[in-house]
Amino acid sequence: MSKTIVRILEKGPFVIEGEVEVIGADGQSLATKNGCAICRCGHSKNAPFCEVVLDISKDRTVFCM
Repeated sequence: MSKTIVRILEKGPFVIEGEVEVIGADGQSLATKNGCAICRCGHSKNAPFCEVVLDISKDRTVFCM
């Protein structure tokens, strides 16, 4: 089994690298993914997953926080 890594981005989401199962507050499985980003700001319309915005004009990724 390979290691799963969680990266905490400054003013951004928790980025999970590796296989992960996301369980909701009700105990039900929301998804099994090979990597994802978990929202920390609470503004995602796809909670608990983060919606990242790519700022192409500045060639960078911008988060809602």
